[in-house]
Formats: sequence, C-alpha cells, structure tokens
Amino acid sequence: MIGRHGLPHDCYENAIANTYDWFLKNWQRYDPQKASILSFFNGRLRYRLLDERIQIYRERAIRKFPPLDEEGREIDLLDSIATPAGDVTLRDLVLTLELHKHELEKYRMKSRPKITAYRLTRHFLEENCTFRSIASRYSVSESALCQFWRRKCQPILQEILQDFR
Repeated sequence: MIGRHGLPHDCYENAIANTYDWFLKNWQRYDPQKASILSFFNGRLRYRLLDERIQIYRERAIRKFPPLDEEGREIDLLDSIATPAGDVTLRDLVLTLELHKHELEKYRMKSRPKITAYRLTRHFLEENCTFRSIASRYSVSESALCQFWRRKCQPILQEILQDFR
C-alpha cells in the first residue's frame, strides 16, 4: 500500500477506508491482465490521498481567510478602517472615492493589474461583496486579495478618510 506522504494519521485512515469502500463496490472492474490487485487498489488510493491533502489545504485557507469575529461571522474589512466621527453616508464615501480615483488607481495588484484599490473598495461599498466573490470574479486567490487589501488599500484609504475629520 502507498505510504502516508506526510498526511495526518486520521486523514490517511479516512482515505484507506474510502478506497476500501470503493473497492468493495467496484471489484468487478478489476482486470488481472492490466495490473495486480494491489496496483488497482493503490491507483484509487492515490487519488483519495490527494483529495485528503486538498481538503486539508482548504480547511487551512478557510481558517486563515477571511477573518472572522468572535461569533464566527466574516469581518467587514471596511469597518476595520478608522472612520471619521459623525454621520458619514455611503454617498459621501463614494464621492470621496471619486475625488481620489486617480490616486487609488495607482495601487494595483502585480499579478492582476485590473484589480486596483479603487475597484476593490467600490466592490465592497456598492455591491457588499466578499473576498471570495471578488477573488472568483478576477480569478485570483483570496489570500492574495486579502494581502493586497491589508498592505496597499487600507493604508491609502485611511489617509484619504483623514480628510473627513
């Protein structure tokens, strides 16, 4: 049988159990002319181990991104920007964005130049999008989008919002 290849023991056991269940249902498909029974089993096990590894990476990504509050809800990253005191409406924010559009368009993701600080902020403000939906729209990873937001967009937006005070 194939080794664990660095997978946690429970994931390896889960992959073997799933492969065994599959094997019991599909043993008729085994052709001794093509391979040994162990090769037939290991061929399927290899893909189950890959599925387990992918699941581990997905769970890590979900734990890491997006950020969640104490109640398990996704944090609205626009709320994490220091906002000015007083009643600021969405219209005021959009107008301010428009005034600083040229400056915000300078901040682009290296891997996806279409994603700018301006566009990303507009998605959050007007469409109430999540990182996941924007990432899938632009075919970019959520982690890269979050990093761009934290490192480039938040600092420049905080500077711009200082004008409100």
